[in-house]
Parts: sequence; structure tokens; C-alpha cells
Amino acid sequence: MDTGRSARAVLLGTSLLLCLLNLGHTLRRSTLPLRLEGTVTALEVRREKKPGIDDVHLLWLGRRVIEVDPAVTAQLRPGERISKRAWDREIQTPRGPVRLKPSRDFWGMAVVMPALAALTGWLLERRRGQGTGKGL
Repeated sequence: MDTGRSARAVLLGTSLLLCLLNLGHTLRRSTLPLRLEGTVTALEVRREKKPGIDDVHLLWLGRRVIEVDPAVTAQLRPGERISKRAWDREIQTPRGPVRLKPSRDFWGMAVVMPALAALTGWLLERRRGQGTGKGL
């Protein structure tokens, strides 16, 4: 078995998996794939190195804590009862529906992540073409 080929396949597979996980996490923050049911007990913003840019927004739904996009926390209020089925594009609130969409962060990652996976594949193939067949 060609260990160089196997190592390249593992590296490329790992790169693709990490890209997909990153996209999934970024999409999850929109709450689109989530089922939500309960009372908003708190909304919290944890400031990071670049306030207003990389802050972490948390939705407390009973005892459940969910990291969400800023657009989600901006539209909800503590004390209101909300509900949403997984993959619905709206959260139902007493004030009416809150429309959801993937964030700019998600769309940016949707471009960057496949590009990084492609770059990884290209670099691995380039290295294979320049090498002696040993190692990566």
C-alpha cells in the first residue's frame, strides 16, 4: 500500500471534515437547523478581542444555552415564549414571527472553507508530483 497516498487521503479527508464542521457550526448559530421551544430566560453578549465584531451571543432557553448570531438575539426578548421546528425559517414569538437567515459569516465561510479544502488538495498533489513518492 502506498503510505504517501494514504497519508494524503487522510489529510484531505480531515480537511474536508473540518470545513464541513465549521460550516455546520456557523449555520447552527442562525438557529435554522435547531428546534426551539421554551421561554427566553436571558440573552447575553460576551465581548471578545474586537467588540462588536467577534462577540459571542448567547440565548438562554430555560437551562439550555445556545450560541446564536447577533441578528437572533437582537430580535428576541427575555421572558417571551418562543417556538420553532428544526429547519423552519421563522421563530414564533408573542410579538409575531422572527425571520431567520444564514449570517454573512456563514456565507463567507461557504466560500472560504471549500477554497481551503481545494487548496489543501492542490498542495498535496503538487507535493506528490515533486517528491520521490516517499512521505507526503
